[in-house]
Amino acid sequence: MIPSNVKERAQELYLKGDRVSTISKALTQAFDYPIKTATIYSWIRKENWPSMRGELKLQVNSEMAEIVKDQLISASNKHSEAYQALWGKASVALDLENPASQITFTKTSDAVKALDIGIQGERKVQQGLVNTQLIMKIYGIISEEIADEVALKRIAVKFRVLAEEVSSM
Repeated sequence: MIPSNVKERAQELYLKGDRVSTISKALTQAFDYPIKTATIYSWIRKENWPSMRGELKLQVNSEMAEIVKDQLISASNKHSEAYQALWGKASVALDLENPASQITFTKTSDAVKALDIGIQGERKVQQGLVNTQLIMKIYGIISEEIADEVALKRIAVKFRVLAEEVSSM
């Protein structure tokens, strides 16, 4: 009878993505007990380890997507808060709440420039949100198509870096 901890270790290695031959060798070395590949294949079939691997992959993908999404949302929120704070300070400095002290422009072109600057700022904030959504959709597609967890982790790191770059634009 093979001890349960040997079988549990075999399952861990399988779910991690190791090949059955590699698992057999690792178990034989670790437990000083010969474990045949046929035995491991039997466990895989009887306990439906492939479905567990798929569930684990979905869980890992979901967790990584949440991390990337949270970072992108956080960066976007910081940008929005900074823009709102700047707008608030400018409003106070220009006394926009007091109708008697409304900004007046001597040239129409100055008013147009000021309006354009405000619109551009608002568009940049909105573009940041669009970029965030696009990155999340791209990551979702990639994570559905790639089965290699190591590659997905590397991609997730690259997406985090990209999210930070986009948030600092």
